[in-house]
Amino acid sequence: MKKLIVMLGAAVLLVGCGEATVTEETEEEEVIEESIEREVAINEELTFDNIELSFDPAQIYEEDGSYFIDMSMDWRNSYNGETTFNSLADVELYQNEELAETSGAYDDKNSDVYFPNSAGRLWSVELTYELQDATAPVRVVINPAAEDDESQEVIIEID
Repeated sequence: MKKLIVMLGAAVLLVGCGEATVTEETEEEEVIEESIEREVAINEELTFDNIELSFDPAQIYEEDGSYFIDMSMDWRNSYNGETTFNSLADVELYQNEELAETSGAYDDKNSDVYFPNSAGRLWSVELTYELQDATAPVRVVINPAAEDDESQEVIIEID
């Protein structure tokens, strides 16, 4: 009988400790949710001789103490044949200085930037860049491959 009472007491203590652990994890998850994470609308469409771009909302977030921006663009191939995004345009992001693209999209030959898009078709490209901070504006520069086209830019107001 004493063993049963001791075992029940130990079980109650273990259950109580387990609940405290769950509470701590929940509080930790709430702190993560409070970190920087927001969506910024980009109401811009850019047209070049061989490509048309429209921007989806940018996702700004913090991960492991660094800030990132996920850029997603829909592009229409206006070239007269099948081609890839990176054959028609180059994307550069600046926040005081040029930002590094971190998703590896330009290194992976199977990524969106290398997808062989047919003439007139719409396709999406997703790129990720590491930001210098979570408040300064980001300047997106699109450099078209066509020699007679000029670069165009979009400013993303983060804060």
